[in-house]
Parts: sequence; structure tokens; C-alpha cells
Amino acid sequence: MWSVRKAAGSAVVTALVAGGGVVVAAGPAVAGNPLAISVAAWAYTDARHPAQSYAGQTGAVPVGAWRDAGNVVHRSRAYYSFDLSALAGATISEATLIVPELAANDCATPRTVEVWRTAAFTAPTWAHAPAAEALVDATDGGQGCGTRGSWDLAAEVTAALAAGRTTLSLQLRVPQGHERDERYGRSFGTNAGISVQYNRAPNVPANVRIDGRACGAGPLFVTGTQPLVQVQVSDPDPVPMVGDGTTLQLAAWPVGDPAQRTEWGGGFGYGTWTSTTILPGGILTDDGTYALSGQATDRHGATSAWSEPCLLVLDRVGPADAPLVSSATYPAGTASGGPGVPGTFTFDANGDTEVTGFMWGTILTGTYAYVPADAPGGTATITYTPPVAGDVVLVVDSVDRAGNHSPRAEYGFAVLEP
Repeated sequence: MWSVRKAAGSAVVTALVAGGGVVVAAGPAVAGNPLAISVAAWAYTDARHPAQSYAGQTGAVPVGAWRDAGNVVHRSRAYYSFDLSALAGATISEATLIVPELAANDCATPRTVEVWRTAAFTAPTWAHAPAAEALVDATDGGQGCGTRGSWDLAAEVTAALAAGRTTLSLQLRVPQGHERDERYGRSFGTNAGISVQYNRAPNVPANVRIDGRACGAGPLFVTGTQPLVQVQVSDPDPVPMVGDGTTLQLAAWPVGDPAQRTEWGGGFGYGTWTSTTILPGGILTDDGTYALSGQATDRHGATSAWSEPCLLVLDRVGPADAPLVSSATYPAGTASGGPGVPGTFTFDANGDTEVTGFMWGTILTGTYAYVPADAPGGTATITYTPPVAGDVVLVVDSVDRAGNHSPRAEYGFAVLEP
């Protein structure tokens, strides 16, 4: 039994801790995303029973001096542990330890409770308590009964994340000068929590595509000076309200002259979204190699790194010569084969090492298909089956890596009647 006065404002405390977790009361907007971190473990120790651990017990958690039902005085310290792994990589703007106060020995005595960072604990005792590493905050100072204790943890959480720690263990204690004074003794709830406002920078823009083709290790060849640019933008944080999206800034420059850098806006979106823009005119002015990169910024001003440059090569000159076409089944200028008889046709780049494929079709059908060469400047073989007897003209273009076409080759032959 406690020698305490019950909290007059206990209904308020119940509202704050309803459902077993900390409920963050509404307040003015703060730059960051809200997160409530519930306690992972708790315990208290008792100087009257120095070898006894009170870890994970239900009910009140005493702090300071108190009397039991037999009027025996005890001294206790409370311990709470929190998992910070959900905040990895985040910037902290606010972090507040919130612990519901259940009762106080003397409501007229100001709350004088210190928060210390300690070593990790499992089953602490008074005799073997986790080492107190640093005083975190002692500024709560609330008066009365039935309020909640709150202490500033922003610097402590920031330091823990910077050091790569994923667990924060804390001790609540009455300062040494008052720890034996029963007026300062209080009891707290087990359902402590940390209310956090945090932010993470957007992810580095990814999945850059130029005219529908994905950027990779090598450059992309383009034929026009204003290709379509698509970039995926994403933010690791949730999107709790309108305005929490990200903007994209794009930049392009000649690889040989980075000072000639041009930047332009790539739009605004929420969550994971794709920016689609046209490369502004005046950037790709000469045949050569250019670099393109993107950077994302969220509404709090946090920016990603610039993405790895995507290399573009402007090539507006197609292969000079038409490809060579040959077939043993249907030799040019002769009649052979027959309807339904498949023929193999070989396309040759005609000595142009920039040719990477061929576009081919027939005048009869007017439909065309692309076939890659076996190597730059190499050959490709296709199978064509004439549907009817008569004259056939195969039309073939060489295509370079930028998509430029050569002059057209026309390959004529006749299909024999059955």
C-alpha cells in the first residue's frame, strides 16, 4: 500500500496513456514527422531489498522515498528502455520522454526527478544497477498530482543515433539531496514513451530513363536535343499531410565542360513518384557526351545526394551506307522457292562499326521489325516466309546505337507459283 495522495487529474493521465501507449497530444505544427516510441522494457530497484529485481512488473513504478503498508521506508529508482531502430538515419527536431505520473507523496512539492542515461539492463537490482552514464535532463519541475512527467531527450536521441546505438536506457531518480525525503517520492506508470519529431532526407533519385531507355554503366545515345527524361523520386518518411511531398531538381552539363551546367525543376510529388520532363533546349547543342543528374528535396529542406550522372551522347548522323542483304533461299533478282517456303536473309552493316541493328519489312505488308546485330558493325539473320507467289521487295535500314537510320536497301526477288 502506498502512503500517497491519489492524482486529482487521473482522468487526464488515462487519456494520455489510453490503450497502453503514449498518445501525443495535438499541438502546433513542428518541422518533422511524428512518431511515438513505446517502452520496450521497464524495472525499478529498492534500496530496502538491494538484491531484488522488479523488472517488468505491473502496477506503479516508485521513484524516490516511499512507505509500504508496514510503514517501512523504501528508496527506489526506475528504469525504462526504448528501441530507437525506427529512427535510423533520421534527423531529430524534438524528442520528449513522457511518463504518466500516477501519484505523489506530497502534491505541494514540485516534481524533482532526474533522467539519466544508463547502460543496458535486463533485471537490475539496487546492488547491481546499470551504470549511470550521463545526466540527460532534470528540468521537468511540474507541480501537483496527476500530471505527466516530460523531459527533453532531443540531444540524447540525436547522439545515440549518431553513435549507431539502437537502444536507449534511462533511469528516473530523485536527486541525491532529496532522495531520502518522502515529500519528493512519486510513482509513475509502466507505459512510458518517447514522442519524437523527426525527418529523413529523400532517397537519391533513381531509375533514370532517357526516351524510355534505362541509364546504365555506358552512355545512352540520343538523336534529338530534347529527349524525354524520367526519374523516380522517393522519400523514406510517411506522408501524413498535404505538403509533405518532395521536389526534384535536375541538372545537365557537357562532360568536357562541367561549368556549363544547367539546372531545371523536375516537379513535385508524394511518396514514390516519377518525374517526367523534357530536357530543355539549348543544353545538347553539339554532338558529344553530356551528363544528367537529379537531387530531391523535402518540405523540411532536407536534400538527397545528387544521383550518379547518367551519360548521354548526342548523335544526329546516321550510317552513311545502306546495309547489304543476301539470301541463299531467295537470291536477289531471281525466282525461286514458293508460297509458304521459309527463307533465311542475312543483313550486313556494310563495314559501319556504329551499326547495332536493322529495321526490316516488306513493301507488300508495310510492317517493320527491329533485329539486333550480333555485334557492333556485324550481321543479323532473319527468317521470312512469303505468303503468296509473285514479286517481293524486302526493305532494310541499318540502325546505329542512337537510333539513326541509314539509307534504305531494297532487296527484290520473285516467289515461284506452286
